[in-house]
Amino acid sequence: MTSACGVIEHSLRRSTNVKWQETDITKDIRAQQKGQKPITLWFTGLSGSGKSPLANEVEKRLVATGHHTMLLDGDNVRYGLNKNLGFKESDLSKTSDGLQK
Repeated sequence: MTSACGVIEHSLRRSTNVKWQETDITKDIRAQQKGQKPITLWFTGLSGSGKSPLANEVEKRLVATGHHTMLLDGDNVRYGLNKNLGFKESDLSKTSDGLQK
């Protein structure tokens, strides 16, 4: 079973009726619960350059040291959350914008 969570901090540019929804569980509460400072490691590079194997290895080492992790592989995100987007520059920008923060 796989689970994930995230926070989208801005609406799509075309949306005019979307507002930021405050929640009771803040980033600070999540960090305190996990006992670690949240960070993002973002590996970029050409297709086939080894980003996924590198990310997998980094995640294994972090988990081995007791850290909580969430690995979002670009291909998996594109297959699921952004399945309607491709590899054009505009599509990649939309994917990147949606994953930030």
